[in-house]
Amino acid sequence: MEKEKNSDILQLFNVELCFYLTRISGTCALIRKHKEHLQTSGDFSFPVQLKYWLRYIENGITCKDSSTSITSLPDVAVANPMTILEYSYSNRERGPRSDTVFDGAKWALQNIIESSKSWPLVVSNCALQVDRVQLYLDRKFTFRCVLQSVLSRKSMYGHFPAKQQKFFITTEILQQDRHERDLSELRVDLLRSTAIKLLEATGYELADMGECFKEESTVCLHFSTKSSEVVPGCQRVLCGVVVNSRHHNKDNTITAQEYVRRRCREIKTMAMHKYGGLTEHEPQGEDFLNQLGDAAVRIDLLHVKPSHTVTLSLDAEVNGIQETNNRGAVFILYNCARLAALLRQFEEKVQLGYYPQLIPYEEVDFLLLSKEVSYMDFIDVAAICIVDVARQ
Repeated sequence: MEKEKNSDILQLFNVELCFYLTRISGTCALIRKHKEHLQTSGDFSFPVQLKYWLRYIENGITCKDSSTSITSLPDVAVANPMTILEYSYSNRERGPRSDTVFDGAKWALQNIIESSKSWPLVVSNCALQVDRVQLYLDRKFTFRCVLQSVLSRKSMYGHFPAKQQKFFITTEILQQDRHERDLSELRVDLLRSTAIKLLEATGYELADMGECFKEESTVCLHFSTKSSEVVPGCQRVLCGVVVNSRHHNKDNTITAQEYVRRRCREIKTMAMHKYGGLTEHEPQGEDFLNQLGDAAVRIDLLHVKPSHTVTLSLDAEVNGIQETNNRGAVFILYNCARLAALLRQFEEKVQLGYYPQLIPYEEVDFLLLSKEVSYMDFIDVAAICIVDVARQ
């Protein structure tokens, strides 16, 4: 089975597990990765009933009743499998034949552990709970494997291979002068630019208007706040408007530019009250605060589903502070800046000899991490942090 060079560890693990269960190469949405309750739910899980897997099974299998049984199977040992484990056992290429279906399913379950030793992530334990199979990863191996992969691939980690599909993105008519745009128009523009970045990051190519109408395979997406607006040949992406929390109607009393200025002032005021201003070790100047304010606005406008409305408190400022419904943006952004300053200060102290160099990650004993840790969060955070360092 070929592996895509630009796939990340989680995707490759999904592909390997899907192939083990179904003998089909590809990712499977039925394999769920967990981010909480790992001790009880496992790091990954998948449904055991075969009826959920029918769309992933090879041609030649038909279903008489999708909620009960399979009527036609390839020439396999188990004549009428009810679970994906029985099916996996039926289609294995080697291993001892079992006298009973139960023993075969048990063998398929336990053999996941042995088979995973050649996968990107290693499974240390499997458990069948009610109607789902829970997989627990080898913690020490997982941490080491992820760090090694991210460090070796650096900024290319997590990138997807190029795809043939092309997209063309358009929007409703917006104010030409960006300074005159209202918040709803700004949200449409942010959703458009975010969609473009996501498509490019996942391997899709952006087409121009000429290609959109010449090539039938090109998908045209039209972002608009108007449910009645129709653009021939385009799929409409309905964007929720920005409403004032006082009257819950679309607000046109404040421009997007003025709202950005308010958010910048709010961050500066909160920084002064909470931290006494920026210290000598932290990023300096108005430019930095303006960047934080701009990022906070993006979080304000993009933190809900695109089709949902965004509710903001847009009345006049009180004592220099503009209240919003998403104050977490300020907390996240400013504390990220403080953490960056602490890391930078640590590096300076290492250079001066106050602190020793960090030991190689190969020598770290990750088994000392006794608290519940989401490997998925670790993989994401490790990728972001290490790629950031690589760019410096």
